[in-house]
Amino acid sequence: MAGLSVVRPAPPSALELLVDDFLASCRARGLSPATLERGYGHPLRRVFLPWCAAQGVDGVEALNQRVVAASPRRC
Repeated sequence: MAGLSVVRPAPPSALELLVDDFLASCRARGLSPATLERGYGHPLRRVFLPWCAAQGVDGVEALNQRVVAASPRRC
């Protein structure tokens, strides 16, 4: 199997680490697993973080009203 190489995942972004910290805090407060996943985890990981990536937001300092207002609305 020549030509194969190990691909390492990219390190988590600052926003991903903040989301993980927030979810850990919610877990520590005793929120149910369903609330953690469906109420917070899914929206943050599957909606918010991909939206940030598409907008070029790579940290909290880049997230501002101008970025939010300029993004297309999909409701």
